[in-house]
Amino acid sequence: MNVKMTRTFHPVGQGAFYSEEFCRGDEIVFRVVYDCGCRHGKANQQYGEAVVKDWMDKWNGDTRFDIDYLFISHFDFDHVSLLKVFADGGARIGRVILPLLNDGEKEFLTDLYCNVYDRKSSGFLQSLIEKPEETLRAKVVRVKPVKDAKSLSREDFKEEDTSDVRVPSGTRFPVVGAGVDFDWRYIPCNYDDDSRGEALRKAMKNKFGNAFDPCELKAFSSLMKHWGRGKKKAFRKLKEVYCAVDGNINENSMTVYSGPIGQPDGCGVECSYVASRCGGVRCDPERGLHCAAFPLLETSGGVSLSPACVYTGDTDMRVADVKSWYGGCWGNVGTIQVPHHGSRLSFALAPFTECPKRYYCPISCSDKNYYKHPHACVTNALTWVGDFPIRVTETQEFTQVLSIC
Repeated sequence: MNVKMTRTFHPVGQGAFYSEEFCRGDEIVFRVVYDCGCRHGKANQQYGEAVVKDWMDKWNGDTRFDIDYLFISHFDFDHVSLLKVFADGGARIGRVILPLLNDGEKEFLTDLYCNVYDRKSSGFLQSLIEKPEETLRAKVVRVKPVKDAKSLSREDFKEEDTSDVRVPSGTRFPVVGAGVDFDWRYIPCNYDDDSRGEALRKAMKNKFGNAFDPCELKAFSSLMKHWGRGKKKAFRKLKEVYCAVDGNINENSMTVYSGPIGQPDGCGVECSYVASRCGGVRCDPERGLHCAAFPLLETSGGVSLSPACVYTGDTDMRVADVKSWYGGCWGNVGTIQVPHHGSRLSFALAPFTECPKRYYCPISCSDKNYYKHPHACVTNALTWVGDFPIRVTETQEFTQVLSIC
């Protein structure tokens, strides 16, 4: 069986949209998406939607567009806002895999976060948080929080004919169906730090009084009483509270390992390259509008030995021990998404160093360098240890082609 996989870090700017497509010949036999969103703003949304539609239109000869696994790292706008394109486009989603939220967290997100955006966007986000099954017309798997590597599951996910399944972090999701059968797994780990949540509640009470409990808010109008009218002012005040909490609330984010769980014999990266885009549409390589390929970091017979990728969302890698979660699989990792758009507040160098090994390090950010993302200290550190930091922006995407079996 000759199966190839194309892994793409799509150019949505200050956001996150990643896909993996397993192909036998010209037929897509399995498709996975990790996050799909971009920065708030009409122009950003229109551009992001064009990127997603262009990707879907490549397969417009199919009777329907299938996504077998859709992983959602967390519910920040720039990670989920473009999921509406899938919902409106009639995509068939097999399983949505997302972090398990308790009722207080759901209410907190809908009241304190969703409503700072325009009504149209807020409605979709609120629906996604409260009833993802209906919003995306898919079965849902909710991943329980993990404290440390000892509490992780090492079992394969068993498909059930139910719409809402809860599994422990570390559960292994296999690539199945369409005659595909090989040693490749997707392993989500949902990091949840209770102390961060408590610190946030204390910060809110310190600013607005002891009677103020964000997890008990019933409507966004409650915030208006404290901050006055106007969403811009409300968002500014809310951001001040977020920034008062160590980790800037980005620690709670679900990572996903994608790769073999055994020895990757005959499996590896054949090529990695950056391609330019213009107006949200990929440029024609025949016109010379694409960049050169990256060299393979480790080769054996012309094939890289490090095919796996770890997607990190906005995880704070200073406190989340991602490397220990994936244990024996870590030796298969050759690509690590730099978390939180290259923010220095979410970055730790340790997972990116394993001499003499080197990593591809895609960073989803904007050409406009919002919030100093990526921070120079992050890209400098990665370059210093010999890794390949790669900016994925509005105008360039990063693609890898892998030989699976």
